[in-house]
Amino acid sequence: MKILSIITAAILLASCTTQETYELSKDESSLKWRGSITPDYFHTGSVDITSGNIMIENDVLKEGSFEIDMSTIKVEDENLPDEKKVKLVSHLKDADYFNASGFPKVEVMVSGYADGNLNTTIKILGKELKRDIPVSMDKTENSVSFKGKFDIDFDDLKLPGMQPEEGSEDHVQSVVNYELNLTLKKK
Repeated sequence: MKILSIITAAILLASCTTQETYELSKDESSLKWRGSITPDYFHTGSVDITSGNIMIENDVLKEGSFEIDMSTIKVEDENLPDEKKVKLVSHLKDADYFNASGFPKVEVMVSGYADGNLNTTIKILGKELKRDIPVSMDKTENSVSFKGKFDIDFDDLKLPGMQPEEGSEDHVQSVVNYELNLTLKKK
């Protein structure tokens, strides 16, 4: 009789587990960036998050993944002429920086959300960067959103364009500032 009670309790407990999947709403999501040489000399832009989903179990984010399309890098400096924007985009996509032809996608794997941070592994340029990304999470009945401003230091990647030139103090900084506005809808 005791074994039957344990089995019944386990079945009831398993049936109480709620698991929900949410998919990226591309139209409601954005990833903006700001890269700088000095605090006063910088460029701004965006890059598209093209797909993604998360799985929430009993109101706890368990896992997820997102894909960023590096071919969609945009420069959005207000005072920069269009021809210079085109040149800068090309430069950011080349091998000195994010090598968009060799590595067109960046994968962001999410392993949880705790203490106001998304626990992520960023797969970029054939390498992995583990980063806790500070964002707020808001869950409603049919959607989940993440918003926040954060920095990612790409120093570990040793990008040629972010290395100081001998004799020069000015170079593109390895820390890139981001602003994330991410919305996912229940499947």
